Amino acid sequence: MNPASCSACMVMNRECTLGCILKPHFPSTKTGIFERLHSVFGGDNVFKILSNLQLSQRENAVKALCYEAEARKRDPISGYYGELLKHQNDLKILDEQIKRARSELASIVGPDKVPPYPNNILPTHNSLLTDIDGRHGNAGSSTSAGPAMALGSTSVICDTLPPPQNQNQP
Repeated sequence: MNPASCSACMVMNRECTLGCILKPHFPSTKTGIFERLHSVFGGDNVFKILSNLQLSQRENAVKALCYEAEARKRDPISGYYGELLKHQNDLKILDEQIKRARSELASIVGPDKVPPYPNNILPTHNSLLTDIDGRHGNAGSSTSAGPAMALGSTSVICDTLPPPQNQNQP
């Protein structure tokens, strides 16, 4: 294999051309990134997704695919959506704990001495998506790459996520 080949072409065992659309996103030194995407989505599917996007959208798409691949490794059924639901549930539990603590504090020091706390602290699913898209000027865009857009480079996303947990081990 050509040493100048990108990691995607190395993994898919094909010749890397000068105009390879995968090369900017999957350098030859980071084969693990594409291997993870390949194991979840398939190399040809990643190629098709990127080839149907404009150049300016590809980096965000790679980040989103990488994030989703890691989420699918952890939870093959729900993927990222399962993580979102878990975090929303955690926020709901924390909000309830804060309300109980405020109530207890009000009974001790009096309700007028308890600092204010907003009642609508939990964002809705739609407001989360709008906030994510809105930060990048893509509000309502159907081509948005998703929540991973706000994260750093592709290698940072894939290399910093914890390894998938085996559900069968204690």
